[in-house]
Amino acid sequence: MPEPRHSRQDVASVLRRAGFRQAADEALRALPDTVDIGQILAFLAPYGISKDDIISQLGGSPLDAPSYESHRARVPSGPVPPG
Repeated sequence: MPEPRHSRQDVASVLRRAGFRQAADEALRALPDTVDIGQILAFLAPYGISKDDIISQLGGSPLDAPSYESHRARVPSGPVPPG
């Protein structure tokens, strides 16, 4: 089965929500339209950001966090209501 691909906009959005604004801005400039997890991790390495860092910043635990794909399946797409 091929590895899932993610849009650079999704990557930047997650980084921004996790508080990594500089990496988010650079992701929009540097990443191709779609990336796999290996490309994402390679992009984050020079910033010293790991997958566990992002999960932690978003309030999760790396040990019990659901996969990105299962999270995306539960989160409705579209604009976020003000709140």
